[in-house]
Amino acid sequence: MCGENGSKWKEYSPIVNLEDRISTKRTTVYAPFEFQFSQQAVLPIDINTNTYLAIEWNKISTTEELLEARTIQIAAKEETRLAAEEKLRDSRQKSVQYMDKKMAHRLGKPLKPGDLVLVYNKPLESQWGLLFKNH
Repeated sequence: MCGENGSKWKEYSPIVNLEDRISTKRTTVYAPFEFQFSQQAVLPIDINTNTYLAIEWNKISTTEELLEARTIQIAAKEETRLAAEEKLRDSRQKSVQYMDKKMAHRLGKPLKPGDLVLVYNKPLESQWGLLFKNH
């Protein structure tokens, strides 16, 4: 897509960024655009072909109708946020369960509160290792 040496990336970068923002994510089951604006992104093709995503502006003739349409969109934002929050919590829980299952062979028995564990911190080794090098 970007050529053999990747020289065409500037042409595709805006398109790829837009596609990433409007694509559904596994963790929230919403696209970032939909999560932020409480509706799916309306692309030019949606307007030209009158899909269900496009607001039918020709049917909105008064300020009341416009306010009603916008109020419905904004009110949906809280519902979308709550649903995404629940999906994210479920996804994180599944990730924890997966890692627990994957790493079960490393733990002989589950840790209890108060159990002592050995924590290895590589950055401290380089810092503290020099302090005690000559002693």
